[in-house]
Amino acid sequence: MFCEEGSPPIAFTLGTGMTHAADFFRTAVAACDALGARGLLLTKYPHVIPTRLPPRVRHCTFAPFRQLLPLCGAVVHHGGVGTTAAALEAGCPQLILPLAWDQPDNAARVAALGAGLALGSRRRSSGHLSRALARLLAPDFVARVSESVGGGLTPALAYQLSKAALVRMCQQRARAWGARGARIVSLSPGLIATPMGALEFEAQPAKRQLFQLTPLGREGTMVEIADAVEFLISDRASFITGTDLLVDGGVAAAARQQAFTPPLR
Repeated sequence: MFCEEGSPPIAFTLGTGMTHAADFFRTAVAACDALGARGLLLTKYPHVIPTRLPPRVRHCTFAPFRQLLPLCGAVVHHGGVGTTAAALEAGCPQLILPLAWDQPDNAARVAALGAGLALGSRRRSSGHLSRALARLLAPDFVARVSESVGGGLTPALAYQLSKAALVRMCQQRARAWGARGARIVSLSPGLIATPMGALEFEAQPAKRQLFQLTPLGREGTMVEIADAVEFLISDRASFITGTDLLVDGGVAAAARQQAFTPPLR
């Protein structure tokens, strides 16, 4: 396996939906070259990967983070809640390049925790990345990450805590955003039919259990999530703020009902 053939590689990803990441991956390769580090470029879109990769850098279309990140020296990503939670669970130092939505807040919290660093939109050259990664890969930084994150986390718990924090952030900031004439809302999807979700569905028995628990008896679609987001940003939702919208086919309600329903005698 590539990850175990030498020094721990640096993983690079901007999420499963990013189709315009060619500059990011070119910069990633250059940063690895400057550091003499090994790299793993994660994307299902091969057209954004440089045509020729050096021997120390590989492309992978998909890798489950709970198996991958414990083998990596660091991960460079966009600050999505799933990747952030997985890196925290693995104790993997992270360099976050936030793009939008909750990502800048996630990046700030990771930096404040001492579990990683963040770079702004004007500090993303290969030089910026290589210098930041050099700090992350230093033994003292890795030790601080392990100390900050601690033990006892599981992938499921890390993800749940991250989601709960996002919901609470929307609640706590609703007043401040309202004073500016703005709204803040989170959206929590259930099982959504995506290529990555299909791979996880096969690898994680818990996904199948959630599917069986979903009252509507099916996965949601990406279009349904997009429709919900379109509604939330439209004038039709102008009186909705400081809350979370569940688009999950009823699975959260079913799980709560299952948890609190006493057994029949």
